[in-house]
Amino acid sequence: MTPPKTRRPSLDAQRGSVLTPNAAIEQEYAAAILTLIRRMSDETKKAMQAVFAGERPSIEAEVAMDAADVPTGVSTQARVALNALMDKYEPIFNRWAKKATQRMMDRTAKNSGVTLGLSLRQMSAAVRLDATKLSPRTQDIIRAGTAEATSLIKLIPAKYLTNVQGAVSRSITTGNGMADLVPFLEKQYQGNVKHARFVAHDQVRKAYNNVNASRMTDLGLRTYEWIHTGGAKEPRKLHEQLSGKVCSLDDPPYIGEMYGQPVYGKPGDLPGCRCRMRPILDFGDDEDDEPDQG
Repeated sequence: MTPPKTRRPSLDAQRGSVLTPNAAIEQEYAAAILTLIRRMSDETKKAMQAVFAGERPSIEAEVAMDAADVPTGVSTQARVALNALMDKYEPIFNRWAKKATQRMMDRTAKNSGVTLGLSLRQMSAAVRLDATKLSPRTQDIIRAGTAEATSLIKLIPAKYLTNVQGAVSRSITTGNGMADLVPFLEKQYQGNVKHARFVAHDQVRKAYNNVNASRMTDLGLRTYEWIHTGGAKEPRKLHEQLSGKVCSLDDPPYIGEMYGQPVYGKPGDLPGCRCRMRPILDFGDDEDDEPDQG
């Protein structure tokens, strides 16, 4: 496969402003997820403390159990309690994940209309964007992004509570009980917080860039300048090399690998990518094209 080409903007290229996602949308989206994680973590800790103290956990599950139905034994009671927590929090996460993600996507689409419109007006008075309209393709992209982001959030309770069950078994085996379990639960909570923030920020950036790219294509604008923003602890060298180059939405550059496979795309397509796009109307020729440095 022939590597896509990139080049420096020609002297007569007209550039818009850099397209930057709204940080407030990212923060609001993350906050909605973190609230649920805190509630689930706190209730899990209380339930496990009750189990190891020989008490019945107080869990407001949708399907309550009679006291006589609760088996004896720490391991079994822990399993019953964790199953009850799963029954409670899976539907809550499912419901709120969809609601929060839909709101995030709606706000991101509106933010795209405003910021892309401003960028286009800066680039050329002849290029206009109706921020209120979304093409069928853009609507499909929004639906796909909503489904992807929602699914990532919905997985949190099952993964978390499964890990807790394993930790309970180990704490019983060692005989240390809550002495081992408390630090584990805190570590799991912090890990969930970090993961949720990453997912929230990453999905907002990805959705924003996908909607912008679709809208640009609808307008016949297929080139942009790659902007590497930095800020990451381990920036992708390839993305640093792409910064300042003109890239095409029709013939995207090589941007790295995922699961051992080469990826050709745009800013935000790879996890954690914070790079941005600057729309370009470039009337220069392609004689100075140079191969992608990646």
